[in-house]
Amino acid sequence: MVKVRPTAQRQDDGGSDGPVTSTGAEAEISAWSEVDVMKLVAEARGLQSRSQLQQMRLYYMAREAGRYSASETIEGKTVACAASKTTLSGWGTSGDLEAEGQERQQLAGQQRFATGTALFEQGRKDTRPLDQRLSGPAPSEAGERYVPNATFFDRRLGEGAYSLSHAEKQAHILTDAPAIGVTRDMCGDCQNYFLDQARSQKRLIVVADPSMARVFLPNGTMTSR
Repeated sequence: MVKVRPTAQRQDDGGSDGPVTSTGAEAEISAWSEVDVMKLVAEARGLQSRSQLQQMRLYYMAREAGRYSASETIEGKTVACAASKTTLSGWGTSGDLEAEGQERQQLAGQQRFATGTALFEQGRKDTRPLDQRLSGPAPSEAGERYVPNATFFDRRLGEGAYSLSHAEKQAHILTDAPAIGVTRDMCGDCQNYFLDQARSQKRLIVVADPSMARVFLPNGTMTSR
């Protein structure tokens, strides 16, 4: 049996985009052994290394093809890997969908599908009357269901689209894998998303970024390795 002490990782500014985690007594995860946890952590760290290699590969492929603007775009984005999938942050613009190269078009298609699926799932969770839903996202108290951060860019697709297009969320939506690796440190919104996913699915999910591997627990808490 593994006993893990959940740690609060809320951002220093105390903003709403910081992850909501539980603190206090140790969380007992009776269905998981330490070996199980470390196996997922090792897998996620391997995927994190793979995500960095995939980003470099995509960048140099674009450079070699003379698509310098595309290479600069890829360099500024986040890449995630889960199972056999590689995802690129963003929601798949029309330009991306029509870009040169089959792989780039496929990544753009994944972006569009994953972000659209995430928006649909968020809408399905909102059971308020239509007039209230049209007025904006439902407020979420600490420890309640995940609500994506709203941004200026959301007007193109829908409320929360920018946050839902992050690479690690796409990887989870496309694969439902319990281990994910990502090239950039997780933002607070992504941490909240995976806390909610682990809690609602009643299972462990591990996401490794360049700083740490975060273990999201079925009881709605998080610890790092």
